[in-house]
Amino acid sequence: APPNVRGLSIQTIGRLCKNLNFADYASRIIHPLARVLDCPEPHELREDSMQTLCQLVYQLGSDYAIFIPMIGKVMSRRDIQYPAYETLITRLLKNQPLNPDATTGTATNTDVPTEDTPVNSSGEVVKKLKVNELSLQKAWETSQRSTKEDWNEWIRRFSIELLRESP
Repeated sequence: APPNVRGLSIQTIGRLCKNLNFADYASRIIHPLARVLDCPEPHELREDSMQTLCQLVYQLGSDYAIFIPMIGKVMSRRDIQYPAYETLITRLLKNQPLNPDATTGTATNTDVPTEDTPVNSSGEVVKKLKVNELSLQKAWETSQRSTKEDWNEWIRRFSIELLRESP
């Protein structure tokens, strides 16, 4: 797959970690991320991989401990420095609480889309458009409609109003 698709996939896994429990799939996610980190070429995927690993560390907690040596070897072999990950691992090994804001930086960074932020297929944040709800409410009104002609006129007006309010 092209690097941009791979990057978006890795970012998606990281965002899903905030809402879904990946404990049963940890090995199937972490091993491919380790292979991505171990590749000499796609350096642009390392940042996304490390952020996703941080999300997994936060979610899995002490269950992540079995993956620390493997990821540590890859990071030392490829000379990867990622302070947020290292802080998380240090806290995990010392049985200290894991703070998502201080470790990953994603919770306070407004440039990073969250799971509530709409994102299009190219990874760009989609801005929400304003809709005039009052005009749609008026068009939606169906009282005093009884004949076929009344309903045809209603659907025509409602369709026009929907088109006016659509982006």
